[in-house]
Amino acid sequence: MRLLLPPLVLGAMLNPLNSTMLSTALTKLTHSFGRDVSDGALLITPLYLTAMIGQPLMGRLADLYSPKRINYLGLVLVLVAVLVGVFAPNFGWLIVSRILLGLGTSANYPSAIAILRRYYTERGKAMPANALGWIAMGGMVSMVLGPMVGGFLTEWWGWQGIFLINIPLVLLVGLLSRALPEEAPVRVEKKEGEGFALARLFRGRPIVALIYIQSTAAGLILYLTLYGLPQWLEGVQQLSPSKTGLLLLPMSLTAALSSLWVSRRAGPLLTKWLAVASAIVGSLSLFLLHAGSPVAVVIGVSILIGLITGFNPIANQASLNESVPPELSGFSFGLYRTFVYLGAVGSGALLKTIFHKGVTDASFREIARWTVCSSLVMTALYLPILFGRPGGAGSGGETAN
Repeated sequence: MRLLLPPLVLGAMLNPLNSTMLSTALTKLTHSFGRDVSDGALLITPLYLTAMIGQPLMGRLADLYSPKRINYLGLVLVLVAVLVGVFAPNFGWLIVSRILLGLGTSANYPSAIAILRRYYTERGKAMPANALGWIAMGGMVSMVLGPMVGGFLTEWWGWQGIFLINIPLVLLVGLLSRALPEEAPVRVEKKEGEGFALARLFRGRPIVALIYIQSTAAGLILYLTLYGLPQWLEGVQQLSPSKTGLLLLPMSLTAALSSLWVSRRAGPLLTKWLAVASAIVGSLSLFLLHAGSPVAVVIGVSILIGLITGFNPIANQASLNESVPPELSGFSFGLYRTFVYLGAVGSGALLKTIFHKGVTDASFREIARWTVCSSLVMTALYLPILFGRPGGAGSGGETAN
């Protein structure tokens, strides 16, 4: 575990980190190219659209071939994306760099899950809950740290900093990945009568579809707040990117601590109830914010958003791990990210529409209304998971504690 987890956790952090660092760099970046801040959606959406396709694709390649090699492929693509982004001569090339970044960072998370589940399956053991918890926590921490990191990098190095930071991270992941086990490639698409991966995943497992759809609703809440809150702080409260990042630091710490605690201490049922409760309470708390809100209120709301960010992904990924067979690990977890990014794409489209006439208290309240509606939808979809058997037919087995 000490050798496996560091490169897998760090690699899984690349995609969410790059998706949210942009939030506090958007204002300066768009203005430097003479674009309106609402055009930031043109940089947000391509990464998610690419990742929606790239995550299950890379996951399936990891299932069929060597997850370690797919992991390295992703790292190379990230470096190419960095070069394109830093030296982009115009806004169009920035979009290209985000597409490449979305594809490259899509490889690390599903390949990490595939490596872990193969490792334990070959030893006749269930994957420990804390192993999945560390992977999930790394992704969540990097996602909520992104705005703070992006704010500081933008002030120190300009908007190019959010690209350059990937270079040392990729080199570190590549170095640590040398300790990952080499695996012989499996070049058979399917066994006789099993069907294609997508059909096999859903056959006899209706609960999987509910998990995926619920993750879209949760993703909409997460990304509306992760992108909307920093822009509101900079546009309405007139904070600098670095100060905005500092105000969001409690959200990052809360997400890290809550995800680590829930993966190690809370049982499966409590984890799912906490996911639902945090989404409703956190969404409602956004209505407390206005131009005159004191710092304490902003911090309090960010802490509640951190609980959403910490509890929901752990609950969803634990439910999925209970429900799918090991040979579909990479594909199923990659597809999970696809559904989360459906929520992210929806948030980008909504933010472009909502902020088209400017960032105001009124526009932020509209964001709050969308998050409350999404939390109610998420809760309704979670009811069969809360009161039913998670795995259903063909379950992949319970996760070890």
